[in-house]
Amino acid sequence: MILSTIANDLPVIHITPTVLGVVFFILLVVWAINSWVLHYHWTEYGTDLLGKVKLHVLYFLGSGVLIALACFFFGLYSLASK
Repeated sequence: MILSTIANDLPVIHITPTVLGVVFFILLVVWAINSWVLHYHWTEYGTDLLGKVKLHVLYFLGSGVLIALACFFFGLYSLASK
């Protein structure tokens, strides 16, 4: 009862898949620049080779999983909004 009342009071924001795709692309560019900067600093200023390798693997594996999930849900949103 309370949840349905709260849900009815929330504003509905309609975002087209095109706008969402542009925002997603901008975020991917920001991620790529950030990854390049992190990669540079890890390779230039890292002290431990094993630590640098672990950082690279963890960061890029985690990023890949998050980007894959974002692409999946973007696709679902695009299909559902048609």
